[in-house]
Amino acid sequence: MAMNLPYYVYVSERGTASATDVAALVAETLADLGYRTVFPAPGLPRQHRDRVNLVVAPHEFFSLLGGHGERALLNAASVSVTLGVEQPGTPAFDLGARYASVGPMALDISQDGVDALGRRGIDAAHLQLGYHPSWDRWGGNPNRTRQTDLLVLGSMTAHRDRLLSEAAPMLWDCDAEIHLYGGFGPTGSRPTTMAGAAGAEPSPDRSTLASSRVLLNLHAGEGQFLEWPLVVAAMANGCLVVTEPSADYGPLLLGEHLIAAPPDLLGAYAASMVADEALRSDLAGAAYDFVRTKLEFKTLLEPVCARLEDAAVPGARFRRLQPIGAPAPPPAPPRPPQFNAILDTERHMYAQVIELHHGETDLIQRVEGLQARLLYGSADHVESSATGAWERASSEVSVVVTSHNDQASITEALSSVMGSLGTAAELIVVDDHSEDGSVDAVRQLMASTDWFPTKLLARAANAGVGAARSIGMAEARAELVFIADAKTFIFPATLRKLSAALDRSQGSAAAYGIIAGTARAGLSSYLPWDPARLTEHDHPAAVAMIRRQVWEDGGYDTQVGHRGFEDYELWLRLAGNGYRAEFVPEFVGCRRVDPGPRRQVDLATAPLMSQLRELYPLLPWGRS
Repeated sequence: MAMNLPYYVYVSERGTASATDVAALVAETLADLGYRTVFPAPGLPRQHRDRVNLVVAPHEFFSLLGGHGERALLNAASVSVTLGVEQPGTPAFDLGARYASVGPMALDISQDGVDALGRRGIDAAHLQLGYHPSWDRWGGNPNRTRQTDLLVLGSMTAHRDRLLSEAAPMLWDCDAEIHLYGGFGPTGSRPTTMAGAAGAEPSPDRSTLASSRVLLNLHAGEGQFLEWPLVVAAMANGCLVVTEPSADYGPLLLGEHLIAAPPDLLGAYAASMVADEALRSDLAGAAYDFVRTKLEFKTLLEPVCARLEDAAVPGARFRRLQPIGAPAPPPAPPRPPQFNAILDTERHMYAQVIELHHGETDLIQRVEGLQARLLYGSADHVESSATGAWERASSEVSVVVTSHNDQASITEALSSVMGSLGTAAELIVVDDHSEDGSVDAVRQLMASTDWFPTKLLARAANAGVGAARSIGMAEARAELVFIADAKTFIFPATLRKLSAALDRSQGSAAAYGIIAGTARAGLSSYLPWDPARLTEHDHPAAVAMIRRQVWEDGGYDTQVGHRGFEDYELWLRLAGNGYRAEFVPEFVGCRRVDPGPRRQVDLATAPLMSQLRELYPLLPWGRS
């Protein structure tokens, strides 16, 4: 029997923005229904006859709550209704079910979640998310400008990494906002979230959804779980959803309210919707009307409240004393006393391997330098040639491409620069003494593209990527210089987009965007600029546009000897000198990766990091 009890709505202040959004939606709608609501409720839920405790995202709330033992957490869960927001079959869902199993009942935002809880013997009900005016920044205004063609929001996972890399070549022409946070590897752990969760960096809010034409919705993993909070928010703002196939569309109709596409065609479907504004607008308008009239959250939540109040009364039903479902992970076994010694030995051996590799590189470069002195009188001898267009060109951007034994990819990389649109560019190719047919490939391309201003600088001895790029930079005539390598091809709009970003942000020294990967390579440079993250060894790729004056103030340091880490040292140098880089959240290029095992580079090698800390003491080392 419903008693109109007050609601205490709990959510972790350290959890995801999505969970915070759902908790705020529930709390605000409860207030609309006339319930007294405490949000965010403080501390742990406690038993009381005259309240309903509602814990949103229990896997986050209980696991991220410090200072409490497991018994206290289970006691709090036993007097709480939980609202799950995670995909069944994931560790997060299993952890939430563990706490839900001791409570009076559970809710879940997907029917799949309800069914999975039911199979564990948990009394569960579906709470369909729906429209609330607080989520609507559009208001159905057909004249609102939507300056963003494509929007992508979500945590970085291996699944999303793969799909976005595959879709990039079809989406380069879109004005995009691609906001990914976190990572599935050892770096990139600082989040960039949609709704200001504690400790999160700023990123798009619902005004961005109202200013975007298409939301590309990608599942976090291989499961077909629709991201309901984001999908409903997009529809409430007139943004068309293009999604992977999902197992549960609820009351939404494919082809009327949203578009589902096979994973390998997601980019093509999204691009086609961007290109057909009339169709996109009709579908997005139909979805907006549907969620406002048929999925009003106030109407969906009201019948659930009476059931919650009945379940929340102490003694109303039997409560399990122990969790069911996925057991708690066993504690990690204690490390043997010799563990740290073994670890130190391995690090020392790895450092020795790196040192041997550098020693071998040193020897090769010294031999080549000696040969160059005998043949040309100088180890720095460079053979220069240019196309007919070079002397008379007036360029807005100088593009410096370095190459070393890149015959297989150099033509594609250079041709992509020549295909740039909207910006007058010149091309400077620095070959760092290749031993394959790279130089011949460049000369053949120059012979057939004499109309494009290109200069080739072929070194007689290998000097390393830092020295090679510095040579190219010295030849640059434009104020903006784009640096790349022969394994990366750029998209036609890349130079235009990066130079526009620097025009908008006169205080920024450089601009970079997202690099897609082929084969085993994934996305890189997908996180915003953050000096603290640089100290965690997470840095943008060296495919970026830099102001020539900034480079002249301090480009690559060819004397320090950080072989293999030149790009990392460059970004540290910029940050250490007080410069910042502008992140452009769009696809700007794609990197080819040779077949074979990927070489893992340990940026945390003790000698290297010690040197870099001494070189740049003003950076926030250890404070990220």
